[in-house]
Amino acid sequence: MVGLKLLLDTNLLIALEDPKPLRPAVAELSQKAQLHGLTLFVDEAAVRDIERDKDVSRRDITLSKVQRFPMLKDVAHDDDSKLEARFGLIRGDNDRSDVLMLDTLNLRVVDFLITEDIRLHKRAMRCGLADRVFRVVDALAWIRRTFEPQDVRLPYVLPKKAHQLSLGDPIFESLREDYPEFDDWFKKCRQQHRDCWIVEINGKVAGLVIRKDETAGESRIVYPGDHVLKICTFKISPEFRGEKLGEHLLKKVLWFAQANKYDVVYLTAYPKHEFLIVLLQSFGFAVTERRDNGECVLERRIYKDSQLILPSGQLAWNLDLVSYPRYYDGPEVHKFVVPIQARYHKILFPEINETVQIELPLGESSPTNGVGRTPGNTIRKVYICRAATKQIRCTSHNQI
Repeated sequence: MVGLKLLLDTNLLIALEDPKPLRPAVAELSQKAQLHGLTLFVDEAAVRDIERDKDVSRRDITLSKVQRFPMLKDVAHDDDSKLEARFGLIRGDNDRSDVLMLDTLNLRVVDFLITEDIRLHKRAMRCGLADRVFRVVDALAWIRRTFEPQDVRLPYVLPKKAHQLSLGDPIFESLREDYPEFDDWFKKCRQQHRDCWIVEINGKVAGLVIRKDETAGESRIVYPGDHVLKICTFKISPEFRGEKLGEHLLKKVLWFAQANKYDVVYLTAYPKHEFLIVLLQSFGFAVTERRDNGECVLERRIYKDSQLILPSGQLAWNLDLVSYPRYYDGPEVHKFVVPIQARYHKILFPEINETVQIELPLGESSPTNGVGRTPGNTIRKVYICRAATKQIRCTSHNQI
């Protein structure tokens, strides 16, 4: 969606270029527009408005600085009679500026108009353009929805940018063994501000995921869908293997993909990474291609609720594994209530526990020797209860 164009009304131009401190929302709008490649335009009509500003000092400052914005010149507007028929009466210069900006929007010269002028919003509503005229707070909300993925919070998993990670961390040593050109590739990740997730223990990166958004054309995937999440790097430090951190990071990947409506998640792995491939396949990833260099391409569909249909004769459990974090909840699936003591619930389900989480002491040298923390990392959970009961029955047709 690169190349979207936003037209700024006069009052926002004055706010952006006034020597006084900026309102936080206006400053954030300018910052996010630059960050996401949105172009902020001014219209000749807005410049005419500025020229009529009676505050001479402010007018001169604004006119001198407004040149940093691209200006829309010589837009082919209709005459006033046609503009009035479409946008309402023009009673003076200010009305004419408003109408010309609305016409610029209507002609699709820009995608959205941003203004705090209530009269302009009312005029836009009367002529059917209200959905493309934003206040600053509306524009910020739209930018967040469109360009900033919804975060999914899991305990112990930290979001990072590639340039926030040190290549001196021990986890990168094993990556270099597999990919001699890794350092050069990682420099490109830094330049692109690539997004990462890490699990950090005692100041070391214990687990790392580097991700990237792609289209189907870029990824050349087999499964259908154009919103694709590529996992460029999925690595657990050898020092922390056996603590279920791989499953914990996979949970983060799948929850994030579901929350942001991806169609497919994929990554590549060499056959020697057998444990990683087995983990991925157990949660719905399938090998769809074997490349000449020996790498396997593993793809995973992200199911929509409407796509969860249980084939005849198949257990719901099997469908749940490949559709996680969604699950099948049809009429043939029986449900049971299993009471779990609070202290064990915190261990099993830390992501939904509202209290402050204990630290993540992993490994044999930790005070707990890893006991009591590993279940919280995983997708698959085991809870053993000694309570005597004969009321819960499990048969093959109602496993979930």
